[in-house]
Amino acid sequence: MKKITKWVAYSIIVLVLIAIIVSSYIVLALPNVGKPEVIKIALTPQRIARGAYLANHVDMCMDCHSERDWSKPIGPVTADKLGAGGDIFDAGAG
Repeated sequence: MKKITKWVAYSIIVLVLIAIIVSSYIVLALPNVGKPEVIKIALTPQRIARGAYLANHVDMCMDCHSERDWSKPIGPVTADKLGAGGDIFDAGAG
């Protein structure tokens, strides 16, 4: 019985030491970056046009994030579902 209580006591001491080490690391080693800045970006027509250009032509976001009409060859993007979600990529897809 003494061996069990001894191991329980050792386990509790180890867990407390691990908690102290982890909390010390978080407080002392990680930098304090403060609160995030509040950034307001004006929605100008130029910025909206730039975002549309990037999403449609550079990053090709709309290829995956739009529904497609798979009844037609190559499955073109459905015009009224542009950016409304796309194909499901899971184990059943394929």
